Amino acid sequence: SFISTSPWPEVELGWRPPYTSSRNAADGDSVAAVVFSFVDNQLFRMANSYDKEVQEAIKMASIAIQRHPNSKWVDECYILVAKARLYSLDWGNAIQTLKWVNSKSKDPDAKQKAIIQLVRTFTEHQEFANGQAAIDFVEKEKLSKSNKKRLLIEKAYYYQEQEDYDRMVRNLTDVAPMLKKKDKPGRIHFIIG
Repeated sequence: SFISTSPWPEVELGWRPPYTSSRNAADGDSVAAVVFSFVDNQLFRMANSYDKEVQEAIKMASIAIQRHPNSKWVDECYILVAKARLYSLDWGNAIQTLKWVNSKSKDPDAKQKAIIQLVRTFTEHQEFANGQAAIDFVEKEKLSKSNKKRLLIEKAYYYQEQEDYDRMVRNLTDVAPMLKKKDKPGRIHFIIG
């Protein structure tokens, strides 16, 4: 199998190379792998080194939005811009962009994707109350299979960051049957085990 050396997550599921966490080393508790790597100073340094590429992604998505304002891909372009802003650690603009998609989009699927990405953004920014509010809101919706899968993974990461490993494993157990080979389910199964 191929192991990516890229520090950036893949677009849909956000996999990164595993690491060992010893947040609770004093308790003898350690988590062998995580759903997503956490944002820290190392990621901040990497974000600065990839700033040119992130700005280029934002520019290209913005051009698509400007040239084709009535396209069915406008919402996806805004979500891509928000993800790029998250990866460049521009929390405020990422959150604002996702909220805009949720409030202005006519596509329910795009609205759900935006809220699910908001869960990730709030989790990365340690705004757990806002993250829980986003989870509660989107769970009331009828989700597509891909959005349900993404939400369960984001919820697992949300609970992992709060060190609520029981809920993390429950969400991963729920998502495991939905994963296809292209989703690289080995990491999820490893964490559940």
